[in-house]
Amino acid sequence: MPLVGVIGLLFVHTANVYAQKEIVFSIGDKMLIDRTEFNYQLSKSGKQEKDFKNIYIDYKLKVCEAEAQGLDTTEEFKSQYSYYTSQILKPYFQDQQRLIFEEQRISSREQNRLNLSEWVKIAHISVDIPQFADAKLEYRARTWMDSIYSAVKSGSDFISFIKKFGPVYTLMPEKLHVTLSELQWMPANRNLKEWMENLVTLEKGKVSVPFASPKGMHLIKLIDRRSDIPLSMIKPLVDQYLESLGSNNPTINKDNMLIWNKGGLVLLEQKYPELKLQLQDVHDGLLVMAFDKQYVDKTLPDDAILERYYAQHKNNWKVPCFKGAVIHAKNKKIAKTIKKYLKSQPIDEWKTAYERLVSNGEEKDMLAQVEIGIFQIGKNAAIDKKVFKQGTYQPDVDYPITLVIGKKMKNGPEDFKDVKEQVTHNFLSEYEEQLLKHLREKYHVERN
Repeated sequence: MPLVGVIGLLFVHTANVYAQKEIVFSIGDKMLIDRTEFNYQLSKSGKQEKDFKNIYIDYKLKVCEAEAQGLDTTEEFKSQYSYYTSQILKPYFQDQQRLIFEEQRISSREQNRLNLSEWVKIAHISVDIPQFADAKLEYRARTWMDSIYSAVKSGSDFISFIKKFGPVYTLMPEKLHVTLSELQWMPANRNLKEWMENLVTLEKGKVSVPFASPKGMHLIKLIDRRSDIPLSMIKPLVDQYLESLGSNNPTINKDNMLIWNKGGLVLLEQKYPELKLQLQDVHDGLLVMAFDKQYVDKTLPDDAILERYYAQHKNNWKVPCFKGAVIHAKNKKIAKTIKKYLKSQPIDEWKTAYERLVSNGEEKDMLAQVEIGIFQIGKNAAIDKKVFKQGTYQPDVDYPITLVIGKKMKNGPEDFKDVKEQVTHNFLSEYEEQLLKHLREKYHVERN
């Protein structure tokens, strides 16, 4: 190779090493943030470097303090880090081309073998009842399931209920084991006999009445059904099957497995530098979450503290406000229906009332967007124009009808509860800033 070529390669190599070793900032004598890590996080943030640096320094200060407090030694942290690490490492031990081939082959084979006429996607709530349960326990299970059925029939959204309480929920004090889950697409004939009997007559989007099986009591919702199913929808089932094969899994990346067996994570990170950054990202993220849970979340103020804080900063709110709702709708009929409904409810309950309205089976497809709360003058173009008669407002082309309902408050909110969410946010932001100020004083930060 010509000398100029060798020198060029040497220059490139030296530049890369320098980029990796260049220290952007350091915290104390144990945390050095090099350019590689900083640029990785900067690219994810979408911010300018000058703005991001302060944010990332505060983030790393939390990591330092969390480590000092031993939050990385708790069982909760260890189990979470182990789980996320396994998820990150999984793609490195799979041959992606082979995986695609096997997924397509197995999917085609299963659909042909089963000669399936229908696939279903189901959500369910099930109460396990032991085979020899006494009548009292069985009665409690049936009563509880009936109450859930009444709730979803009267408007409570089945899927939201599951996401709120699932995936596994233990009912106390009855000691009943309750499972709440949204299942993957599956062949209809892969379900329990009692489930299949209910699915035959169940309409799409509807919930069954409570029914029993040898395993307990059930409520099922048929989310969707179809006769043909693309690979993307059953991919999780196929991947589960491949994983169950263990060392016989044909998609295993043998080269990376060999590297792992020789030197573990160290050698794998040498081959894939981004892997170390991914794992560091998870490690730090979990520590910051633990820190916030320990120092910020436990500081959630009660109403008495918020009321005092609001009184101390009341001048920040002494501007004209409007308490109410802005309705953006597809047509006048929808807008008037929502307005009429809200007017029939106490103004302090409008948010809950509107959620109840849209979760109702007949109204859930209403083409509308509704903003509810306290609006300071100058913060909402529709309110400024329609209530305070100033500024300009152009309705959204998708929601051309705009209605406003509520009342003016010339001297700001009447009570801190009117703006409790914002007051709480301000209180916690101020508290966190004081906490970070303390950390900046405790740990020496040096910027390059």
